[in-house]
Amino acid sequence: MIENLLQNDKRVVVTGMGFALPGVQEANGERDLCITKKDFWDIISSGKICTENNGIYYGFIKKSEEDLKKLVKYVPRRYLDNYNLTHLLSVISCQEACDDAGLSIESGDFKDAAVITARTSIATNFNSYSEFSTMDCLKTTPQDTLKMFNRLMISVPVNDAALVQAAMLKSGNAQFAVSCGCASGNVSIGLAQKMILTGETDCVVVTGVESIDMEVIQQYVGLVEEAEKTGKKASFSAPPTKFLLNKLMAPYDKRAEGYNSGIGSATIILESEEHAIRRNAHIYGEILNQCTARENNSSAVSIDETGESLVRAIKKCLGSKYFLDDIGYINGGAQGDKIFNIFEANALRALFKEKINLLPVTSQEACFGHNSSALGITGVSGTLLMMNNKKICPTAGCKQKDEICLFDPVPGNNTLEKTFNYALSFNYQAGGVCSVVLLGRY
Repeated sequence: MIENLLQNDKRVVVTGMGFALPGVQEANGERDLCITKKDFWDIISSGKICTENNGIYYGFIKKSEEDLKKLVKYVPRRYLDNYNLTHLLSVISCQEACDDAGLSIESGDFKDAAVITARTSIATNFNSYSEFSTMDCLKTTPQDTLKMFNRLMISVPVNDAALVQAAMLKSGNAQFAVSCGCASGNVSIGLAQKMILTGETDCVVVTGVESIDMEVIQQYVGLVEEAEKTGKKASFSAPPTKFLLNKLMAPYDKRAEGYNSGIGSATIILESEEHAIRRNAHIYGEILNQCTARENNSSAVSIDETGESLVRAIKKCLGSKYFLDDIGYINGGAQGDKIFNIFEANALRALFKEKINLLPVTSQEACFGHNSSALGITGVSGTLLMMNNKKICPTAGCKQKDEICLFDPVPGNNTLEKTFNYALSFNYQAGGVCSVVLLGRY
């Protein structure tokens, strides 16, 4: 099926991108919001860190929900009052991507578009359900009960953000959520591409959104610390992954020991080439393929440090039409854990062999924190902007290259001048799942 689609004359292009991510710190100490592609490029091209908050490294968005509501342009206020933080972030990134693509929500440009939203955490869904389950209807007014009913209907299903976005876009096509851990964004892009190639639609809005309370993160960290007291180790030999709250994550760095979490949203607009050309749209690049593979093991949480599953995913993604020699850049999935340095180094060395030394492989996760569902979208967006600007962004947080990384992680804060026509972008899910997107210059 994939080979047949690759032979299809149809092409799938990216025409818009938008964000709702932690931004740079302003003069008054407040943290701005990264919304536009310019905001995004300014941050990733200089490796700026937007996660540090008084000694705690976590990708906060410090604007209140009320301030976020003021940024929403296309949703009536009476609906916004039923939306939680996840919904607000998703519609902010979505509306910016639509505007960037030159498509009009008000003119009905999305009536035939499909909407796919990548989700990992159910924190905000749980909060809504918990509020409902502890509510005493006999002690609340009918008006408050109605508000609770509306919030429950919107917020508890895991496709909540997709429902909210489809309503804003007035879409009459398919809308659904994809949950594949931190690979959810990449998998969503692949599904969107195949929907366009098969003629199901000419336009798909793809969003990744993550929102986890700091209290949940702290609870998780405490859980891990207590579990480690048992002295029992995982059944695999790889170093474990861990949250870092008190220090910056450092992908591909010899000091790598864990990752900073973060929240936020990112959206891209995918269109058929014909649809984009017909309306004279600016095209950032092409989605050529997406493939996912998993390790053949019995553990639901382990990762094989040999990188064999990533090798298979890359080979599947390239197929018979594209070649390793075509790849000029890789946006890696390393998130600051030593295991990902080992995992990617082993996989890429097995594939590229002696040419690995010439290959730039960078990650911008440390800019915003590890935001799970949004990772695939930010990785693809960043890669396409690099392709257009002919510059490779540095690996944020990387200062001292890990000797196991034979590729060039571009440490520091400066871009690397490079023209390239093809690139790969990686993301992973716990349990050894690898997802790869192949991108091309248009």
